[in-house]
Amino acid sequence: MIPQINIEYPSYTVVTPQTLLTYKLRSLTVNDELNLKASITDEDNSASIMNRTIFNCIIEKPEQITDFKDWLKKTTAEDHKSLMYALYHCSYGDDIEYTNSCPYCNAINSGVVKLSKGIKINNYEGAPLEILDKDYKLSLEISKADVYFKYPTVQKSLDLGKNIEKVLTDNIEPYLLYIDKIVYGDKTFSMSENNIDLITMFKILPAKDRKSIDKFILNEMNKYTINASYRIKCSSCAKTYKYDIDFVVQFFRQLQ
Repeated sequence: MIPQINIEYPSYTVVTPQTLLTYKLRSLTVNDELNLKASITDEDNSASIMNRTIFNCIIEKPEQITDFKDWLKKTTAEDHKSLMYALYHCSYGDDIEYTNSCPYCNAINSGVVKLSKGIKINNYEGAPLEILDKDYKLSLEISKADVYFKYPTVQKSLDLGKNIEKVLTDNIEPYLLYIDKIVYGDKTFSMSENNIDLITMFKILPAKDRKSIDKFILNEMNKYTINASYRIKCSSCAKTYKYDIDFVVQFFRQLQ
Protein backbone atom coordinates (compact mmCIF):
# COMPACT_ATOMS: atom_id res chain seq x y z
CA MET A 1 0.00 0.00 0.00
CA ILE A 2 1.37 3.42 -1.00
CA PRO A 3 1.71 5.71 2.04
CA GLN A 4 -0.12 9.05 1.94
CA ILE A 5 2.90 11.35 1.82
CA ASN A 6 2.90 14.77 0.19
CA ILE A 7 6.38 15.44 -1.15
CA GLU A 8 7.17 18.89 -2.47
CA TYR A 9 9.21 18.04 -5.53
CA PRO A 10 11.72 20.49 -7.02
CA SER A 11 10.20 22.28 -10.01
CA TYR A 12 11.30 24.43 -12.93
CA THR A 13 9.37 26.79 -15.21
CA VAL A 14 10.30 27.19 -18.86
CA VAL A 15 8.93 29.06 -21.87
CA THR A 16 9.21 27.01 -25.07
CA PRO A 17 11.26 28.87 -27.70
CA GLN A 18 9.02 28.25 -30.71
CA THR A 19 5.41 28.01 -29.52
CA LEU A 20 6.06 30.40 -26.61
CA LEU A 21 4.05 28.39 -24.09
CA THR A 22 4.88 28.34 -20.37
CA TYR A 23 5.21 25.03 -18.53
CA LYS A 24 6.08 24.19 -14.95
CA LEU A 25 7.58 20.73 -14.47
CA ARG A 26 8.35 18.71 -11.37
CA SER A 27 11.35 16.49 -10.75
CA LEU A 28 11.41 12.91 -11.94
CA THR A 29 10.54 10.27 -9.38
CA VAL A 30 12.38 6.96 -9.01
CA ASN A 31 9.46 5.30 -10.78
CA ASP A 32 9.83 7.72 -13.68
CA GLU A 33 13.51 6.85 -13.90
CA LEU A 34 12.75 3.12 -13.92
CA ASN A 35 10.32 3.59 -16.80
CA LEU A 36 12.88 5.61 -18.75
CA LYS A 37 15.56 2.99 -18.13
CA ALA A 38 13.25 0.32 -19.48
CA SER A 39 12.64 2.43 -22.59
CA ILE A 40 16.33 2.26 -23.53
CA THR A 41 15.93 -1.39 -24.55
CA ASP A 42 12.42 -0.96 -25.96
CA GLU A 43 13.10 0.66 -29.33
CA ASP A 44 9.49 0.41 -30.49
CA ASN A 45 8.14 2.38 -27.53
CA SER A 46 11.09 4.46 -26.31
CA ALA A 47 9.84 7.74 -27.79
CA SER A 48 6.31 7.18 -26.47
CA ILE A 49 7.60 6.43 -22.97
CA MET A 50 9.80 9.53 -22.98
CA ASN A 51 6.96 11.74 -24.20
CA ARG A 52 4.49 10.36 -21.67
CA THR A 53 7.02 10.81 -18.86
CA ILE A 54 7.64 14.45 -19.77
CA PHE A 55 3.92 15.15 -19.99
CA ASN A 56 3.25 13.47 -16.64
CA CYS A 57 5.88 15.70 -15.03
CA ILE A 58 4.07 18.86 -16.14
CA ILE A 59 2.34 20.28 -13.06
CA GLU A 60 1.21 23.53 -14.67
CA LYS A 61 0.42 23.60 -18.38
CA PRO A 62 -0.78 26.44 -20.61
CA GLU A 63 -4.48 26.81 -21.27
CA GLN A 64 -3.88 26.12 -24.98
CA ILE A 65 -3.01 22.49 -24.18
CA THR A 66 -5.99 20.24 -23.39
CA ASP A 67 -4.47 16.76 -23.12
CA PHE A 68 -1.54 14.54 -24.10
CA LYS A 69 -2.56 14.15 -27.75
CA ASP A 70 -3.05 17.89 -28.06
CA TRP A 71 0.40 18.44 -26.52
CA LEU A 72 2.05 16.17 -29.10
CA LYS A 73 0.51 18.21 -31.92
CA LYS A 74 1.37 21.60 -30.40
CA THR A 75 4.93 20.91 -29.25
CA THR A 76 7.76 21.32 -31.74
CA ALA A 77 10.93 19.26 -31.63
CA GLU A 78 12.85 22.26 -30.31
CA ASP A 79 10.19 22.94 -27.67
CA HIS A 80 10.63 19.31 -26.63
CA LYS A 81 14.33 20.00 -26.00
CA SER A 82 13.44 22.94 -23.75
CA LEU A 83 11.13 20.71 -21.69
CA MET A 84 13.90 18.14 -21.35
CA TYR A 85 16.21 20.92 -20.17
CA ALA A 86 13.66 21.96 -17.54
CA LEU A 87 13.14 18.36 -16.45
CA TYR A 88 16.89 17.76 -16.20
CA HIS A 89 17.43 20.96 -14.21
CA CYS A 90 14.78 20.24 -11.57
CA SER A 91 15.67 16.53 -11.37
CA TYR A 92 19.47 16.60 -11.29
CA GLY A 93 20.49 20.20 -10.67
CA ASP A 94 22.67 22.62 -12.57
CA ASP A 95 25.89 20.57 -12.78
CA ILE A 96 26.82 18.72 -15.96
CA GLU A 97 29.69 16.25 -15.89
CA TYR A 98 31.51 15.92 -19.20
CA THR A 99 34.15 13.69 -20.73
CA ASN A 100 35.33 14.38 -24.25
CA SER A 101 38.41 14.43 -26.43
CA CYS A 102 40.32 17.48 -27.58
CA PRO A 103 39.95 17.96 -31.37
CA TYR A 104 43.55 19.21 -31.55
CA CYS A 105 45.54 16.57 -29.63
CA ASN A 106 42.91 13.89 -28.85
CA ALA A 107 43.59 14.14 -25.11
CA ILE A 108 40.65 13.17 -22.88
CA ASN A 109 39.25 16.02 -20.81
CA SER A 110 36.68 15.78 -18.05
CA GLY A 111 35.12 18.12 -15.55
CA VAL A 112 31.92 19.83 -14.47
CA VAL A 113 30.14 22.83 -16.02
CA LYS A 114 27.05 24.75 -14.96
CA LEU A 115 24.16 24.07 -17.30
CA SER A 116 22.70 27.54 -16.71
CA LYS A 117 25.98 29.20 -17.68
CA GLY A 118 26.01 27.76 -21.19
CA ILE A 119 22.31 27.80 -22.04
CA LYS A 120 21.20 30.04 -24.86
CA ILE A 121 17.57 30.42 -25.92
CA ASN A 122 16.45 32.28 -29.05
CA ASN A 123 12.70 32.79 -28.90
CA TYR A 124 10.33 33.19 -31.82
CA GLU A 125 8.96 36.72 -32.08
CA GLY A 126 5.22 36.43 -32.41
CA ALA A 127 2.12 35.08 -30.72
CA PRO A 128 1.93 31.74 -28.87
CA LEU A 129 1.40 28.78 -31.26
CA GLU A 130 1.54 31.11 -34.28
CA ILE A 131 4.65 29.39 -35.59
CA LEU A 132 2.77 26.12 -36.13
CA ASP A 133 0.65 27.67 -38.89
CA LYS A 134 3.50 29.40 -40.70
CA ASP A 135 4.84 28.18 -44.04
CA TYR A 136 8.40 28.96 -45.10
CA LYS A 137 8.85 28.92 -48.86
CA LEU A 138 11.96 28.14 -50.91
CA SER A 139 11.93 28.39 -54.70
CA LEU A 140 14.45 25.95 -56.16
CA GLU A 141 16.78 27.21 -58.87
CA ILE A 142 17.14 24.15 -61.08
CA SER A 143 13.83 22.28 -60.91
CA LYS A 144 11.77 25.47 -60.43
CA ALA A 145 9.77 23.64 -57.77
CA ASP A 146 8.60 25.44 -54.62
CA VAL A 147 9.27 23.76 -51.30
CA TYR A 148 7.20 24.68 -48.23
CA PHE A 149 8.58 24.03 -44.78
CA LYS A 150 7.03 23.88 -41.31
CA TYR A 151 8.61 23.48 -37.92
CA PRO A 152 8.30 19.78 -37.03
CA THR A 153 6.12 18.77 -34.10
CA VAL A 154 6.57 15.80 -31.79
CA GLN A 155 3.54 14.19 -33.44
CA LYS A 156 5.13 14.47 -36.88
CA SER A 157 8.29 12.80 -35.57
CA LEU A 158 6.19 9.94 -34.24
CA ASP A 159 4.30 9.62 -37.53
CA LEU A 160 7.57 9.38 -39.45
CA GLY A 161 8.72 6.76 -36.98
CA LYS A 162 5.97 4.46 -38.21
CA ASN A 163 7.88 4.25 -41.50
CA ILE A 164 11.28 4.38 -39.85
CA GLU A 165 12.91 1.50 -41.76
CA LYS A 166 12.06 2.95 -45.16
CA VAL A 167 12.95 6.48 -44.11
CA LEU A 168 16.29 5.54 -42.59
CA THR A 169 17.17 3.37 -45.58
CA ASP A 170 16.69 6.37 -47.82
CA ASN A 171 18.47 8.62 -45.30
CA ILE A 172 16.01 11.48 -45.84
CA GLU A 173 14.19 11.63 -42.50
CA PRO A 174 15.72 15.03 -41.58
CA TYR A 175 14.26 16.50 -44.76
CA LEU A 176 10.83 14.97 -44.25
CA LEU A 177 10.64 16.44 -40.76
CA TYR A 178 10.78 19.96 -42.15
CA ILE A 179 9.22 19.66 -45.61
CA ASP A 180 5.45 20.05 -45.62
CA LYS A 181 4.89 19.98 -49.37
CA ILE A 182 6.56 20.40 -52.75
CA VAL A 183 4.72 22.25 -55.51
CA TYR A 184 5.84 21.55 -59.07
CA GLY A 185 3.77 23.27 -61.74
CA ASP A 186 0.15 22.40 -61.07
CA LYS A 187 1.01 19.37 -58.92
CA THR A 188 1.33 19.37 -55.13
CA PHE A 189 3.14 16.62 -53.22
CA SER A 190 2.13 16.85 -49.57
CA MET A 191 3.10 15.07 -46.37
CA SER A 192 -0.52 15.07 -45.26
CA GLU A 193 -1.80 13.41 -48.43
CA ASN A 194 0.77 10.91 -49.67
CA ASN A 195 4.16 10.47 -48.09
CA ILE A 196 5.32 8.12 -50.83
CA ASP A 197 4.67 10.67 -53.60
CA LEU A 198 6.48 13.35 -51.63
CA ILE A 199 9.46 11.07 -51.06
CA THR A 200 9.56 10.17 -54.75
CA MET A 201 9.42 13.84 -55.77
CA PHE A 202 12.16 14.76 -53.31
CA LYS A 203 14.46 12.01 -54.55
CA ILE A 204 14.30 13.14 -58.19
CA LEU A 205 15.25 16.73 -57.38
CA PRO A 206 18.61 17.85 -58.82
CA ALA A 207 21.55 17.60 -56.43
CA LYS A 208 22.05 21.37 -56.44
CA ASP A 209 18.45 21.87 -55.31
CA ARG A 210 19.07 19.46 -52.43
CA LYS A 211 22.04 21.60 -51.39
CA SER A 212 19.76 24.64 -51.43
CA ILE A 213 17.31 22.83 -49.16
CA ASP A 214 20.16 21.95 -46.77
CA LYS A 215 21.19 25.56 -46.56
CA PHE A 216 17.61 26.76 -46.05
CA ILE A 217 16.96 24.33 -43.20
CA LEU A 218 20.24 25.26 -41.53
CA ASN A 219 19.83 29.02 -41.82
CA GLU A 220 16.08 29.60 -41.77
CA MET A 221 14.61 26.70 -39.79
CA ASN A 222 17.07 26.80 -36.93
CA LYS A 223 16.63 30.37 -35.73
CA TYR A 224 14.50 29.70 -32.65
CA THR A 225 16.40 27.18 -30.59
CA ILE A 226 17.68 26.16 -27.18
CA ASN A 227 21.31 25.10 -26.92
CA ALA A 228 24.05 24.83 -24.35
CA SER A 229 27.70 25.19 -25.34
CA TYR A 230 30.98 25.82 -23.53
CA ARG A 231 34.61 26.63 -24.20
CA ILE A 232 36.80 23.86 -22.80
CA LYS A 233 40.53 24.34 -22.20
CA CYS A 234 42.46 21.17 -22.94
CA SER A 235 44.49 19.91 -19.98
CA SER A 236 47.17 18.64 -22.34
CA CYS A 237 47.74 21.14 -25.17
CA ALA A 238 46.05 24.13 -23.45
CA LYS A 239 44.03 24.99 -26.55
CA THR A 240 40.33 25.80 -26.18
CA TYR A 241 37.52 24.17 -28.12
CA LYS A 242 33.73 24.28 -28.25
CA TYR A 243 31.70 21.65 -26.44
CA ASP A 244 27.96 21.36 -27.17
CA ILE A 245 25.66 19.68 -24.67
CA ASP A 246 23.34 17.00 -26.03
CA PHE A 247 20.32 17.11 -23.71
CA VAL A 248 19.18 13.59 -24.58
CA VAL A 249 22.61 12.05 -23.97
CA GLN A 250 23.04 13.89 -20.67
CA PHE A 251 19.54 12.97 -19.59
CA PHE A 252 20.02 9.25 -20.07
CA ARG A 253 23.54 9.37 -18.61
CA GLN A 254 21.95 10.35 -15.28
CA LEU A 255 19.82 7.21 -15.36
CA GLN A 256 22.83 4.92 -15.26
